[in-house]
Amino acid sequence: MKTHFLPFLFCLLVSLSLQAQISKTVTITTPGTLSTFFTNSEQASVTNLTISGNIDARDMAFVRDKLKVLSVINLSAAKISLYVGTAGTYAGISLVYPANELPMYSFYNANSNTFKPSLTSVTLPTTITSIGYLAFYYCWNITGTFSIPASVKKIGDYALYGCYGITSYSVAAANTRYSSYDGMLLSKAQDSLFICPTTKAGALSIPSTVNWIGYSALEGCSRLTGPLNLPTNLRKIEEYAFYYCSGLTGDLSLPATLTKLGSYSFYGCSGLNGSVNIQKNLNSIGAYPFLLCNNLTAFNVNMNNSLLASADGVLFSKNLDTLLIFPGVKGASYTIPASVRVLKDYSFYNCSKLTGSFDIPSNIDSVGNYAFFGCSQLSAFTTNSGNARYKAQDGVLYSADMKRIIVYPALAAGGFTIPETVERIEASAFANCSGLTGTILLSEKLRFIGDYAFYGCEQLTGFDVSPANSRYSAKDNILYSKALDSLFICPLSISGNFTAPFTVKYIGYSAFDGCEKITEINLPSTVNYIDNYAFNNCTGLTKVRLNENVNTIGSSAFYSCSALQRFEFNRMSPPTVDYYTLEGINKSTCNLVIPYYATANYMAANYWNQFSNITESNFDDTAVPVTVKRNFNVTTSESNVKITGFDPGESVRIYDLNGKLRYNITVNGTSHNFTTEGHGVWLMKARDTLLKIIY
Repeated sequence: MKTHFLPFLFCLLVSLSLQAQISKTVTITTPGTLSTFFTNSEQASVTNLTISGNIDARDMAFVRDKLKVLSVINLSAAKISLYVGTAGTYAGISLVYPANELPMYSFYNANSNTFKPSLTSVTLPTTITSIGYLAFYYCWNITGTFSIPASVKKIGDYALYGCYGITSYSVAAANTRYSSYDGMLLSKAQDSLFICPTTKAGALSIPSTVNWIGYSALEGCSRLTGPLNLPTNLRKIEEYAFYYCSGLTGDLSLPATLTKLGSYSFYGCSGLNGSVNIQKNLNSIGAYPFLLCNNLTAFNVNMNNSLLASADGVLFSKNLDTLLIFPGVKGASYTIPASVRVLKDYSFYNCSKLTGSFDIPSNIDSVGNYAFFGCSQLSAFTTNSGNARYKAQDGVLYSADMKRIIVYPALAAGGFTIPETVERIEASAFANCSGLTGTILLSEKLRFIGDYAFYGCEQLTGFDVSPANSRYSAKDNILYSKALDSLFICPLSISGNFTAPFTVKYIGYSAFDGCEKITEINLPSTVNYIDNYAFNNCTGLTKVRLNENVNTIGSSAFYSCSALQRFEFNRMSPPTVDYYTLEGINKSTCNLVIPYYATANYMAANYWNQFSNITESNFDDTAVPVTVKRNFNVTTSESNVKITGFDPGESVRIYDLNGKLRYNITVNGTSHNFTTEGHGVWLMKARDTLLKIIY
């Protein structure tokens, strides 16, 4: 499932450094020879390029990877030739790149997952018949009108995905496959809608001839406003079609001809504030088409629909045995019908109008994940004594055998002791329980804690774990794995500076999510993986220190860390990140501190190259006193130096007397042998100790 979509503005918005426009025109006779027309200096400086003659996938790979500041490319007089081999736009694999096709991955390097943010304007060859798969993927700085020549008969999947700066599509009148309407890209007959620019604003007008709305066709069109009027002969709405079209309002009336509603098709359409009307012919519905449509008032389903039914505005399966969606703004109380056996995942998601106690009757045998997430006004759960699957105790919903905690009511206040029988805490079980206080004690038997289990528990002070528990442990109120190599949950009450133990290798999914009081994070060299949302919404965070072994940083890991002033990363080559990883950091003011000679690497990497304030450092901390705080031992011989007394995986740095980092060593055991390039005096730094070595 896609998450945290940002409106198109995020993408328009990467500023390129002001520089002189340097143009070059090249005419090529032999395909694959474009590189021979460029000096090293030109590769780093040419901004405007015009190519005529014969080119192939090798030349497009050169343009993508070597012309670092290319902004405008004109290929109108170029002809694309057949190429078969491993040196094309997907390097290392022998592929066929057809003649007259703008090659797949033309401006997206799938090998390194890097894009072409410098590109602002493209003129396509007038002879191409197709645009390849992922050709312009996330070229978000292409702006204005994107023109499609008459010759184009096919546009590959995701070819223009993420091109958020395009304001309209224009298609040559002679094109027999495509057309444009009000800036949108459609089929020639205007029966299929392929792409609507995310910049499009105001009321949406879809031609009455459209019977198919494609995958992600209007994804992120958050500037569209007012009611959505769908064509009366519409048959299919594909996955993500209206994903995060949050400005749409009113009722949603699905046409009588509609047969398919794809997964997440209206996900995040939070502005829809009326009813959803579903007709009889809808016979295919994907996962969560209306998730995060929190302001809907009712679902109305035609009684002849073979797949769905509604009762009192609630959406059910046809035979009323599965409750699918309870409208977010509906009523203060609700009695589940006797026919219902299953409460589907997200069924009461963000139903903040429900108040008081909620009863799980005897007929319910399955409660899905996140079923009551965001039900902020519920004070307790009750169950009927005849229910064989679930049991309520002191207002908390458990499995009948008391081995699983399903939901803790959001309004419950004070401390809570988890029963010793509990083996699992399900996803979002305590989410947004802002009144939950004190320390949570995890017993010996607990083996599983689901995602977002303690999300938003603002007054929770920490975790304590039975020493007999084989899965979890706690240190300084933070929840870790037993071996302290994985950090799972930091309570929101933690404040100030945080330094992870030197045993930690993994920072878990959403581990610090919402920890607004933390101001500084210091992760040791043992950490190699930071999961999705790890530091999401840490809005008080001003300084982050990451070390050299971090090789993966997940999506939205530092999302909305808006106060960040200093981002220290002691690593020569940046790890791959996606757009959301660093989104929300002010990259014009935040100081990115990296090792000496690493700037070129970061400037060549997507998203890291958006930082305008970069400092190189040897990462020597002069505040560390020259004293031995641990029992290190250093022995030397003619050929090497042996150091002992370390923790496995610990990072040891060796500097010369000028402060230049000369060796960076990761200790495999408690000792390590290394050879220097010569004899002399060296400074060894390890954690909290600076030690002089005379060799």
